[in-house]
Amino acid sequence: MKKATDDNKKSVTVTVKLKLVLLNGQSRLLDETITAYTLACNHVSSVAFETKELVQPKLHKLTYETLRSQYSMKSQMAQSAMKSVIARYRSLRSNGHDWNEVKFKKGEYDLVWNRDYSLFKDGIFSLNTINNGRIKVSFYKKAMEKYFEEN
Repeated sequence: MKKATDDNKKSVTVTVKLKLVLLNGQSRLLDETITAYTLACNHVSSVAFETKELVQPKLHKLTYETLRSQYSMKSQMAQSAMKSVIARYRSLRSNGHDWNEVKFKKGEYDLVWNRDYSLFKDGIFSLNTINNGRIKVSFYKKAMEKYFEEN
């Protein structure tokens, strides 16, 4: 993905929503991954709620082994789940909300560039799954071509 820059050479990150083209069981693999990630976030959220712990190294000690063994998460996914939970609780706190347990309801999967996903020049998106390594999928770029141009 191309990063846009202004005249002062400040970097601006652009978030792009992609529509993936999934074939031959890839949808099932991605659904399994999203479900496991969502369940893992709810587990971490439950621990964070009970302990009121939002410091990542401390939350790591409390949840990491369970994320790896019970939810089959790779290391990066486990870290991403913790970061997602911490961000939600901090957002609630900064917006003045009471301390309530955060529940992840919609399927989610936060991706880290070159860890959980990568993009190839030929328009192929490579994406980690929970139990089957990476899947390679194409995606629609219509109306977003400028973000995928070579620098």
